[in-house]
Amino acid sequence: MRQAVVFKGEDGHWVAECLSLPGCVSQGLTREEAVSHIREAIQLYITVLEEDHLPIPEERFDSILVAVPRASYPARLAVNSLPCLEPSLAD
Repeated sequence: MRQAVVFKGEDGHWVAECLSLPGCVSQGLTREEAVSHIREAIQLYITVLEEDHLPIPEERFDSILVAVPRASYPARLAVNSLPCLEPSLAD
């Protein structure tokens, strides 16, 4: 099972990134499309590593979300743990 972070990019497309697989990033016009694309990207990434007899990075579940306020706000950070919110990535 792998986790992916999904967020809306500056261009309005949804971006999905699997943080435990460096460079494994995809996007879509909708959140659902981005999730579908990152699932495929994760599978292909791992397949290539296996074919090349390279080690597969271990999954990490230690992601956090940090909200950084604007300079005019008091200097403080809000930190929240991120549970896996997309069960379809667990398949």
